[in-house]
Amino acid sequence: MLHAKIIDIKKEKIEVDKAENFISSSKFGASLIFKGTVRENNDNKKVTGITYDSHDEMVIKSFEEIYNEADLNQSS
Repeated sequence: MLHAKIIDIKKEKIEVDKAENFISSSKFGASLIFKGTVRENNDNKKVTGITYDSHDEMVIKSFEEIYNEADLNQSS
């Protein structure tokens, strides 16, 4: 079972507690969440915002490939 969720941050905030609850299970064996802070300056310029880009189809395809490979290795 692929366990992934794509969030449109224009419509919904990323809530770490909800993300942890979504992925935490002894069935999966590992959970990774990256949480960071944006710096105030970058290349001697004030940072005024941040954007996130994702290619949902590519992400899901990659997750499915990783899942299928792990599933095959577990079956062996």
